[in-house]
Amino acid sequence: MHQNIFNISELFKTIYGEHAINDKSGLLKGENIVVSSQGIDNGTYGFFNKTPEFKNYVISVPRTGSIGKAFVQEYNCSIDDNCLVLIPLENFKYSIIDLYFVSGIIRLNSWRFQYGRQITPNRIGRLKINFSNMDKSKLSKLRKKIDEINI
Repeated sequence: MHQNIFNISELFKTIYGEHAINDKSGLLKGENIVVSSQGIDNGTYGFFNKTPEFKNYVISVPRTGSIGKAFVQEYNCSIDDNCLVLIPLENFKYSIIDLYFVSGIIRLNSWRFQYGRQITPNRIGRLKINFSNMDKSKLSKLRKKIDEINI
């Protein structure tokens, strides 16, 4: 395989989010981010008094609701098991721009996981990422805009 083309499984450990927080009725309001499968607000369900399970940077990928609408999580957070969590492998020397690129490729391929072709760690792991197609200039501009709107 060409050095710029990788399967997601070569770059990330893919796991299911936390089953324990599927029922959020027992969570108390707090300061820590809880991510679910909604397709807006970076998947943020709310802020709760819950110790974050995932350290920045990871990618959350909804497997219900907004299937395949991947988000880069830049802050420590908890992610429920309505999502897959892509944790960069130690040998993947990445920048935040690389994670946004991967997230975008997953979003462009979300159609692959519709209509009975459920998104699973194995299926997403076979998705190919071609970094030679990445326009770092455009992604850097996107990143700058994101930084400008962050509170």
